[in-house]
Amino acid sequence: MVTLHYINRQMVLNTMKIDSLEACFRIPEDLIFVACRQGIEFIKVAQESIAFTDIERLIMYSDHFDLSFIKLEDFRKQNSEMCPKLPIGG
Repeated sequence: MVTLHYINRQMVLNTMKIDSLEACFRIPEDLIFVACRQGIEFIKVAQESIAFTDIERLIMYSDHFDLSFIKLEDFRKQNSEMCPKLPIGG
């Protein structure tokens, strides 16, 4: 089980749980992922095969990030799909 933490356009922090990052899943609202957790461990640097955007990787890697730098075009669109770039481990 993977927990993805995200902020929406109203800058409210939310979470979503998915079974695996190896399968496609639907984006529930306009959002930017800010953290990824597997079990109780936060994943600081996500694998290249996971389709996080550059801004999402920067936020996840940083200890402190000023959210005022986020632009409207940085948000993922509602009802789009996030799929792995290539098979994990392959």
